[in-house]
Amino acid sequence: MLTLRTFRVLGDLWVLEELFDVSVSVFSLNPDGTTRVVWTSGSKTTRELLLNIEDNHFSLITDIVTHAKAFTCKTCSRVLTHKHAVTTHTRLTTDATQFKFAGEQFAQFRTIFDKLEDMGLCVVVEKRYYPYRITYDIEAYMDVNGVPEDTPQFSYEALHRFMSISVHSNAPGFYRSKLFCVRGRFKRFLSGRFVDYLLLIAKR
Repeated sequence: MLTLRTFRVLGDLWVLEELFDVSVSVFSLNPDGTTRVVWTSGSKTTRELLLNIEDNHFSLITDIVTHAKAFTCKTCSRVLTHKHAVTTHTRLTTDATQFKFAGEQFAQFRTIFDKLEDMGLCVVVEKRYYPYRITYDIEAYMDVNGVPEDTPQFSYEALHRFMSISVHSNAPGFYRSKLFCVRGRFKRFLSGRFVDYLLLIAKR
């Protein structure tokens, strides 16, 4: 007896097809009398094996016209009246989910230099971007002290306060990283010291 347990999944039916050089299609009867297409073969052979599946058991279909009056596509649920139409339709559909996105397909962003080249003006790569950079990272903490009183519209739990700012640059003379931390009564001047250091690098 041929059962679904013979195959791990329906997709393994290709093994049966290659072994017996036959094209296999599997159907299942719906309560409304239509037939659901469970699996269709992609092979093109002169011999065809039509099977009905129910409760993991296969049964041979000898007359597909008597067996089914209409077929339901497993992918899009479209109802077709002829088996030949089902075979053609199945080849044009896929089980993959299709997504539709707004706008056009992705295209690489055109820089001002690309647009200048279209006008016949070429800027060498070495002069396109400033060679020196400053990078920084700001850390903060949640302070539960000094929180404003709640209002009918807002409820305060903590204040977001500066804790430290680290700075690094590839400018000559500033290769070593610099760290600015909150220190006692000078915590209000953290952002000022940070900006002053940026200006110092820029002037050099």
